[in-house]
Amino acid sequence: MQTDFNLDDYKGDYVMHCATEEEANNFLEILHRAGRKWCSGDSYLNNYYDEYKNQTCYEFNAGAYCYFQWYKEKGYTILEWSDFMEDKTPKIEGGIRMTKIYTHDEAAQIIELFESVLCNYGIKIPSPEDDERETDNEAPLYGSVYSELLDDVEAHLVNLLDRHNSSDVIITDEFSGMY
Repeated sequence: MQTDFNLDDYKGDYVMHCATEEEANNFLEILHRAGRKWCSGDSYLNNYYDEYKNQTCYEFNAGAYCYFQWYKEKGYTILEWSDFMEDKTPKIEGGIRMTKIYTHDEAAQIIELFESVLCNYGIKIPSPEDDERETDNEAPLYGSVYSELLDDVEAHLVNLLDRHNSSDVIITDEFSGMY
């Protein structure tokens, strides 16, 4: 079963059971993004899952956690985070989907596109490690040149994502005139 999760729909004596550490991290990241913290003031990015493992429940309205049976005996309504997940990707308020963006993968795809352009024009960028290159390796980017470019592209993507918010408009095929 998959359904949307909206914190405002669950005020009072509700707890979220997370059967795996992956679920716990996923749920607590949602709380963190919503500005919630543990009652101690610590970030929700600390999951405390090791203490109760697959019995861990999070009392998200109070910033607390305990084991499943304790909350059951106290009469709390126990929700299952897995009920709010679809393909391990939760849907949250308003049906907005939270996804993971692997910036290293994205940067590598950009580098591969750049490499294919270089290859089409027969361009090979010199590398300090060229003397270590196998004779049949015709990759346009090699060694530290590839690694440094990959790191720079990834850093730029991270910077862009950090500046981005959901109300931003993405304009394609047009320069801003600022660059």
